[in-house]
Amino acid sequence: MAFTPKLMYKGRPLVRCGNEIYYGSMADPYVVSMQVQTTKQDRGAEIADRILVMLMSTDATKPLPERIVKKSSKSGLYTALEIGGMGLERQLKEAGCENRRELPFHQMLLNGELPQSIGGGIGQSRLCMFLLGKAHIGEVQASIWDEETLEACKAAGVILL
Repeated sequence: MAFTPKLMYKGRPLVRCGNEIYYGSMADPYVVSMQVQTTKQDRGAEIADRILVMLMSTDATKPLPERIVKKSSKSGLYTALEIGGMGLERQLKEAGCENRRELPFHQMLLNGELPQSIGGGIGQSRLCMFLLGKAHIGEVQASIWDEETLEACKAAGVILL
């Protein structure tokens, strides 16, 4: 049975296992591998601090060190994901894989017939919730909360930003 990703970011699968995050499809010639190297505490929440971003070939005939096309270390998950995504787009374009835009699913996304799974704002907050294993959006997004919400979260041990 084929693997079906539960989370998409800008039309590409996003999969997390522990401190490793993979962005892109293994059916494509390249994917982005991100490894959370360090975390830090921010207002009682543990967040990703330094992330190793590697643009990698999916060619299983190559030994692992030869699969790494480019790598760098970035501060913060958002920066790592955006830099990795830009590198992936450029590499897929160079590999002649732009035809993906002609596939029915991608066409529906590009024509606005399907909602993008992750966009900006709320989508990025939901992505952070998923990757950090948080229960309330207030754990990854600063906002003004009413007293009832503040009390309920405090009673549940949820620390709001």
